[in-house]
Amino acid sequence: MPSRPSSGRPPKQSTMSCTTTTSTATPIPSTSSLSPSTTTTNSNAFAGPSSSSSSSSQPGHYMTLPTTSSAYSHTHEMALYLTNTFAPAVVPQPDEYLAKESARVYLEKLADRVSPGAKLLPFGSMANGFALKNSDMDLCCFLAKDAPMRPASELVQVLGSLIEQETNFHVKMLPRARIPIIKLTMPPTATVPFGMACDIGFENRLALENTRLLLTYAMVDTRLRTLVLFLKVWTKRRKINNPYRGTLSSYGFVLLVIHFLAQVKSPPVLPNLQQLPPLRPVPSKNKSSKATTSPSSTTWKHYLESGKLRTETMWENS
Repeated sequence: MPSRPSSGRPPKQSTMSCTTTTSTATPIPSTSSLSPSTTTTNSNAFAGPSSSSSSSSQPGHYMTLPTTSSAYSHTHEMALYLTNTFAPAVVPQPDEYLAKESARVYLEKLADRVSPGAKLLPFGSMANGFALKNSDMDLCCFLAKDAPMRPASELVQVLGSLIEQETNFHVKMLPRARIPIIKLTMPPTATVPFGMACDIGFENRLALENTRLLLTYAMVDTRLRTLVLFLKVWTKRRKINNPYRGTLSSYGFVLLVIHFLAQVKSPPVLPNLQQLPPLRPVPSKNKSSKATTSPSSTTWKHYLESGKLRTETMWENS
């Protein structure tokens, strides 16, 4: 019987290799500090890479996704790959968190010299758990409640000049920008081998609350973090994550993912936290009335547990 002519295409692979690694988990940071020792996660989904994986420690190096013969034939293996191999290769390691936390503490001391009692609090990706390696550090300066009010443009110039005198940071002060800010950059050194970039803003409380909201979502379901990290790498490689070029920012893509998992996916993978009652009493605007009561923590725990049961097969049904 004559042999069937070849189509010229390589044969389809029936299986996909999936390498898993286990190591110390890289925690999601808290909003009060960048130190990785302050918080922990209850899942090994984001365990750090093993010591034998040397290539993943290079900045900007991302693991290559394995190919698959059809769209959904290996969703379970793909989920394991993204969780155990891809995510640990792209997230900041503990030494990066420690270096940036040390810088934050020192900068906060300088801010205290400008305005006694001032605090520098982290926000953005380095504080909400969605950071990639060598991400910029965003800090917000909050003055003490009893401190005299000073315009942000003045604080940019005073604090920026002090940082320029006392540190090795290259300082760029933008006091006349729509949002006054201090931009700091540091070239690679022995203690900071990949350099450091930092932005300091002033009295931006909304950014801090948004960071807490995203951090809470990341703790509700750890798979959200893996999905966001993959999307951030994908958009960065295709150069579609820059709002100055007409595309969305990384923050915008994170909001899209949360909206999809909470509003589009049926049943929802994530709860809509902004529609849930608070877990603690909220003071009423009417002083004569009593504080609004809130549901007990048991109700919240039951909601999360029931949501987890509904999302066990998320990857298989995607």
